[in-house]
Amino acid sequence: MIQQTSLVAFEQIQQNNLRLTHSYLEIMQCIADNYGMTDQEIAKKLGFSDPNKVRPRRNELVKAGFLVNFGKKKCKITGKMAIFWDLRNRLKLNFEELGLNNNKLINNI
Repeated sequence: MIQQTSLVAFEQIQQNNLRLTHSYLEIMQCIADNYGMTDQEIAKKLGFSDPNKVRPRRNELVKAGFLVNFGKKKCKITGKMAIFWDLRNRLKLNFEELGLNNNKLINNI
């Protein structure tokens, strides 16, 4: 049985015409596992030295309503105050229920 939260998330994906690619899934899972992160923290966790490698996808996830600006915190990478991003409803999606079959990808992040 598909959970109501998964149905809502799937509808949100369809409404925003956002196809969840590998990059989107990596960023969302990374943030979900770490309860909010800065761009620098996301980039480092995903193996990038440059946060500009994740910013375009993160911006698209913000526009689609999946991520929100949760204010500022001290970045663990730079030591400076920076915006941290988190899931809108702290919703960790079960992508397999949505028919996306990306659990293997998510578990390997």
